[in-house]
Amino acid sequence: EETVSEFLELRDKFGVYDFQIEDLNPTVNEGRFLKICELLIEKKAGIRFYIVSGTKAETISVSSVPLLAKAGCRFISISPESGSNELMKEIGKPFDYEHGLDLVKACRENNIETQACFIVGHPQEKDSDHQLSCKYLRKLMKSGLGEVAVFIVNPLSGSKLYVKNSVSFTSE
Repeated sequence: EETVSEFLELRDKFGVYDFQIEDLNPTVNEGRFLKICELLIEKKAGIRFYIVSGTKAETISVSSVPLLAKAGCRFISISPESGSNELMKEIGKPFDYEHGLDLVKACRENNIETQACFIVGHPQEKDSDHQLSCKYLRKLMKSGLGEVAVFIVNPLSGSKLYVKNSVSFTSE
């Protein structure tokens, strides 16, 4: 209710109708997010929102896509990160590839644009992993994917990947 009230206040006071949701996982608690959608519809908010930070695809059920669209969702970014199960295990982030395809297709059918985020340059990434990513990306495109974002791995200081690979930024 507070979130919807904020949307409405910004709409009414400043004429803001487009909201980019920067939360990495706005749908982790799908029930909470669906309640927000129901309230937006009930209050005839007339806003548009965009989930732009590569959310975990599995946190959005395919059956909820029509409700998201009706509430004003116009864009969802998901993060498969790699087409390789092996590399995803190394990263520590499982991904349901079939669900990703089904979600992109449902979004396309409901006029929600989609983006998929991939990473390259992981120290354990092999050519075969990269090829699997390319193959999965082609499948996503056939399902209706609108855009792709590719990020180069950049381990954060103190992270497991940083420590494990002894990243150094000294010049030689």
